[in-house]
Amino acid sequence: YSPWFLDIPHQDVLFDSNAYSIENTEEWKLESTLKELEEVLRKYGSVVPVKLYIAGCTDRVGDSAHNKKLSEQRAKAISTWLRGHGYDQPIFYHGFGESLLAVKTADGVDEAANRRVLYIVSSDVPPDLPRANWKSLP
Repeated sequence: YSPWFLDIPHQDVLFDSNAYSIENTEEWKLESTLKELEEVLRKYGSVVPVKLYIAGCTDRVGDSAHNKKLSEQRAKAISTWLRGHGYDQPIFYHGFGESLLAVKTADGVDEAANRRVLYIVSSDVPPDLPRANWKSLP
């Protein structure tokens, strides 16, 4: 079963430009994701160790160093929300900044689809993402 991983189907939480707060109107998306995660645990939790990896992303507005930090703040915000709403398995998060664009754009282009996070459950570090220093959420 190793390496084992699943991308969690979800609707992207829409972040405002240059923001990482989760608006109340977006929480239903996280509630739906939480149900998906619970189903994964029900199906696979007794077979493999289930770890959740949250990858934060940004659009190309602003400089890359700022966007890297912003993407990590988004990943941590989602991780913290999930933990606070009952997800008790290991959660790791990392900010990838502008490097995982959903929609390829030129520098400086405000593209909401790129202000997102990815949810991956895995028994180990997800093999389909660039190498990263994942942080563990307590």
